[in-house]
Amino acid sequence: VEVCTVLAVSLAMVAVACVGWCCYDAMRRKTVPIAHRCDHFREALLAKNPTMRLCSAPPERAVSMGQIWDLFEFFQDVILDRDTHFVASNIVRTLTCPQKSSYAELAGPQMVEWFATHAWKQPFGELATSLLRHAEREAELHTCSWRSINYWTACLSVNEWVESEAQCNGDLRGSSVAYSALACPSCRGMALVLDGSASAFRRSWCLLEVYFASEVMQERQDFEGLAICTPAGVLQQGGTGIDLSVVIAKQLSKLSLEVAKASAEDKAVVGDFVGHHLPGGAQILIRHVRHCVKESLDAAYASFQVNYNQLVSSLDSIPESEIELMTRMRSPLGLLGRVRSCEFGGPRPQRCLTHRSSYSDMCLYTGVAGDPSDDSGGSATSSSKSGCVERAPKEVGGIMPYEIV
Repeated sequence: VEVCTVLAVSLAMVAVACVGWCCYDAMRRKTVPIAHRCDHFREALLAKNPTMRLCSAPPERAVSMGQIWDLFEFFQDVILDRDTHFVASNIVRTLTCPQKSSYAELAGPQMVEWFATHAWKQPFGELATSLLRHAEREAELHTCSWRSINYWTACLSVNEWVESEAQCNGDLRGSSVAYSALACPSCRGMALVLDGSASAFRRSWCLLEVYFASEVMQERQDFEGLAICTPAGVLQQGGTGIDLSVVIAKQLSKLSLEVAKASAEDKAVVGDFVGHHLPGGAQILIRHVRHCVKESLDAAYASFQVNYNQLVSSLDSIPESEIELMTRMRSPLGLLGRVRSCEFGGPRPQRCLTHRSSYSDMCLYTGVAGDPSDDSGGSATSSSKSGCVERAPKEVGGIMPYEIV
């Protein structure tokens, strides 16, 4: 007994110490400045990547999903619902300042597998969660870890210390680091990250990158096209509700490069490319974007149809054991079928329960005898088969009960 007591006290003390340390660590993280937090995280990254090197080729500067999630998880209490602009300016730039590199180079660069495009006004947490849902699906298809799926995204892959898309000029197919990553043979497709209002379709660079994806899709048979990603899942795989498809359709109907938002420098770069290096101008760009996204919506509709048909089939197929049980007990589950109760071998019910039905009304289906003296209405008769009280139909809320079909 004494040994058990000592052991219980020891375990309790260990538990209290663990809770105290967690509370202390949480308070320390909240009070430590971002710069100090970045120092600790940079040390952890360099411990994993001691031979840090700068990569001149943009396609080699992708980040794995594990590296993205580690960044978000470590700074989650700082990021909260802040957007990508905050993360890039206050966290990524502070992290990469000593080495003058991109986050990908600091954490360990990877070869691009998916190109991620998104609106920088979207919360960074939504970006990380959306890519995580996509990575989980890819991991299932390719039987690998979700942490090993690689993404090229501008906020983590572009070295802002030495390069910027605003410095590009002329034909962006030859000077843009984004196009270089997207057109790389190792890039399997584009992950288009959307929020609830599909704000990416109101950003100039996002529209231009989707257009580039449509060009690559025409040139390469192995390019998988767009994967529309949200925090709930991938649209084409039935991971989101149909309401997002409606929002996307509305945005597509009013697409306009002229009203799309961007910084003054970016808008000038995009305008110069569309006006001087894209035959057909903005109309051709918008037409390609609509066609590319519409194909994704068609795939989402097909996935929805498959899921719906499977759901209906599962509801229609009732096991024989369940039918026998419903026949014997006359369970309320019999009311859920689309088959008349007479097909289960029992008498056809004359009415169904409503939210205003009394306890004695339920006796018709549960087999529990009600009180004949109950004044809830209707005449009571004894049933010799089930031992329950059957009542004649009465009006409920001014509406006569209806029969199950």
